[in-house]
Amino acid sequence: MFLQKNTTSKKNILIISQDYDLYLNSYGIKVAGDPFLRHCKYQNILKNKTNEDSEILIIVYTNKNIENQVKGLNPNKELKIIGTNSLNRMFFSFDMIFNTLNLIRKNWIPDLITTQNPWGEAIPAWLISKILNSSYLPQIHTDISSDYWINEKKFLNQFRKNCAKFILKRSKLIRVVSNTIAKNISIKYDINLNKFIVSPVSISLKKEEIFLKKLIQRKSKEEIFNVIFIGRFVKTKDLKLWIKTAFEILERNNNFKFTMIGYGDEFQDIKSIIFESKYKKFFRLTNKVYYEDLPKYLKECNLMLLTSLYEGFGRVILEAMTYGIPCISTKSGGPEDLIIHNRNGFLNKKRSPKELADYALFLFKDRVKYVEFSKSSLLHANNHFNSEKLIDSYVNLLIKATNI
Repeated sequence: MFLQKNTTSKKNILIISQDYDLYLNSYGIKVAGDPFLRHCKYQNILKNKTNEDSEILIIVYTNKNIENQVKGLNPNKELKIIGTNSLNRMFFSFDMIFNTLNLIRKNWIPDLITTQNPWGEAIPAWLISKILNSSYLPQIHTDISSDYWINEKKFLNQFRKNCAKFILKRSKLIRVVSNTIAKNISIKYDINLNKFIVSPVSISLKKEEIFLKKLIQRKSKEEIFNVIFIGRFVKTKDLKLWIKTAFEILERNNNFKFTMIGYGDEFQDIKSIIFESKYKKFFRLTNKVYYEDLPKYLKECNLMLLTSLYEGFGRVILEAMTYGIPCISTKSGGPEDLIIHNRNGFLNKKRSPKELADYALFLFKDRVKYVEFSKSSLLHANNHFNSEKLIDSYVNLLIKATNI
């Protein structure tokens, strides 16, 4: 039984994930993103491309607190998700093995096992794939070539780096979310670039093209520009640089306001810096926003500013671009795939608050250029990062990976 593998066009895909929002979302609990809807789309397209009996099954990290949140609720059965109810994250790999073996006992044999990191649970998942004669696909959603990433948690990330190198060297295909990340990791880890398949994460924000064109024109005429941040309040986002840039803008022009949306360990620190400054009246801080409410904020903003130390893709930039919002970002990996410098936004390598502020002030002063950048953002998002195309390419990758 342990060496059995499906020989028909039916495909069993096992995804190993630590994104517990996916689990909560499957019980109808609102989260910051759209993970459950996205994975349901993956499964539906997989069925259409292969066989009606094909299935995606997800083992996801949960703990007692997460399980208590869904107590008494009924899960959406369109997609099967198994929570591990782990004591803590250290035990996730062991619980993942237990749940995988339980599936095998029930004769559910994966054609492909894919992990969302190339470390931790990736090692036992890779070993199980060898025992089952199944395929294995590691995924990388952040820039693990970045020195910022390695130094962020020096000992832990050095260990992760060594695990990643072991897994990536032994994998036939590797899913990454941006071309820039693929090139960086290929060089840093000495991995053949041909192994990497670029498949960005799709978005599913609702929008109307006719409305967006009118929205761009309206925003181009506004007297006050609203600059937005959406994301986690953590060190990797370097929000102190974001605040310095905002202060630099306001020193030179006070026809700006700033909206920061998110949550995380640094929320209170950033809030204190703002509210202790002379510019506090220009800022609005909002905690976590549910995904379906995000368009309301995107409709109100003129520019997006991102100052991350490293990014896997910068999905929030794509969300902004689909609403015709020019984006200004530090060079941090993923954003280089999305932003074409001086065409639909700006990229800054020096991490200079003055230069980042210059870009924002330039678009504020030149409204003709602002409209050009906005239209270019919308066009680039629609042509190269269309949601349907991205979902289709990811499912094609999963199918391809089952055959290696």
